[in-house]
Amino acid sequence: MTRVVVLGGGPAGLTAALDLAERGAEVLLLERRDQVGGNAGSFQVAGVNVDYGSHRLHPASDPEVLDRIGQVLGDDLLVRPRHGRIRLLGRWIHFPLRPVDLALRVHPKFALGVVGDLLRGRSRGVPPEDETFASVLEAGLGRTICREFYFPYAVKLWGLAPDEISPVQALKRVSATSIGKMLKRLLPGGAGRGASTAKGVFYYPRLCFGQ
Repeated sequence: MTRVVVLGGGPAGLTAALDLAERGAEVLLLERRDQVGGNAGSFQVAGVNVDYGSHRLHPASDPEVLDRIGQVLGDDLLVRPRHGRIRLLGRWIHFPLRPVDLALRVHPKFALGVVGDLLRGRSRGVPPEDETFASVLEAGLGRTICREFYFPYAVKLWGLAPDEISPVQALKRVSATSIGKMLKRLLPGGAGRGASTAKGVFYYPRLCFGQ
């Protein structure tokens, strides 16, 4: 019998272990934490299951991946409407952004800061070898959007200061890396209004992603 050791109990490690076991291998999966799931795991707060991060399993994902997850979860893989919210300066803003909601709910301090950044124009860039998550986003989005939203988000997600994070993450995780692109997504037919994600729905396990 083939014996295999899998390091790490995140989604990739668990899937590899399951596939190998189904093919007849004897699998030992090693995970340093006391539960599996990695960054896609869940934990309880006052008896309620919550996720470690904001995860979405989109209908546009690889069909083979969706089929595999469906085989494991069965009826516990639910279809849910996309109904996100951002907490920004004490106010809840719909996400993806909607023009009317944004106009009615955004904090005046935030709106004035964004307008000021637009009037000042693009900030001076840094040499490519010195670029970071912080420098890439601040050059495109300005100080207000970065320091009131994206930078606190980055600290919460990765536990690192924005200037310690690779610039690659700015390009992979932030689809609108300039104010112009962000405004364009608010227009009718813009990709930021939820229409492109199978009419604004996603898949979600009944007991959170830790399931």
